[in-house]
Amino acid sequence: MRNAFEEISKMQKEADESRQKTQSELEFIANYTLKASQDHLEQERSMKKISEIVSEKDSELMILREMVSELQKAKPPVYFAAKDDPVDQALADYINSRPEPMEVNFIREDNGTYLFGSKRVFIKIENGKIIIRVGGGFMRIDEFVELYTPLEVEKLDERRRFENTPTRKNSLGKLGSMCKNYIVGDKSKQDLSAQKAAKIIQDTFVAGKTKFATCIAVPRKPSSGPGDSTPSKRTVRKNSISG
Repeated sequence: MRNAFEEISKMQKEADESRQKTQSELEFIANYTLKASQDHLEQERSMKKISEIVSEKDSELMILREMVSELQKAKPPVYFAAKDDPVDQALADYINSRPEPMEVNFIREDNGTYLFGSKRVFIKIENGKIIIRVGGGFMRIDEFVELYTPLEVEKLDERRRFENTPTRKNSLGKLGSMCKNYIVGDKSKQDLSAQKAAKIIQDTFVAGKTKFATCIAVPRKPSSGPGDSTPSKRTVRKNSISG
């Protein structure tokens, strides 16, 4: 009888120790899970914030590209070539000699690299003709413009249907405030579209009312080609926008 009592007491003690150990492990797991959940929630908030910033910057970039396009379409000559760039000079000759203005304009990014609407293209001169690389082959510039202009115009119209989105309104508000501070006095920034902003900037440069510096240094990517003497910065004078 005594041995049985001792055996039961021993089993009860072991059970208590096992219960305490299990409870301690459960508390550790609960605390670890809580901390991991808090870290995950904080990461989600950070990712959402970064995504909003990227979306806002994309919207600002799109508006600025539209402003450049509107300025280029204003009055001939509509395109000004970069100095010491024969490809860009040939492209300027082609654009400025067209009987009809371009519906979608080329925007120079680097030597031989351009944006045509939303499409990035590579241009070179071959046998005195402007050739554009498309996919794995090349085509003449007039063929390229005829083929891709309707597609890019359709994309542009689709983007403009979303002009009243909150992100775009916020970006236009910032650019409108900049124009208000530097150029247009008491003009209401809520009514400012990319086209109106481009017109304001053009008129201001022509009238000589701008407070901008005479020259603006624009950084450019260093060339990787051997012996390339293209400067890393180029000066864009304010009289480069013709009235």
